[in-house]
Amino acid sequence: MPDLRSIQTEVDASYLYSKLAEKEEDKNVADIFQQMSDIEKGHAEAFLKKTGLSLDKMPPPS
Repeated sequence: MPDLRSIQTEVDASYLYSKLAEKEEDKNVADIFQQMSDIEKGHAEAFLKKTGLSLDKMPPPS
C-alpha cells in the first residue's frame, strides 16, 4: 500500500513537470512535460484512492 511519502513524491513530480511545461519555449517539449505532469497527478490520485483517502486530501507541492 502506498504511503504518504509516495503520494507527496508524485505531487511534487507533477508540480515540477507542470512548471517545466510553463517555461519551455518548444511547444512539443512543453506538451511532453505537461503529459508527464498529468501522469504523475494520476499516480497521486490513484495512491490516495488506494489508501482510502479522498481527493480533497491531496497534499500541496512541498
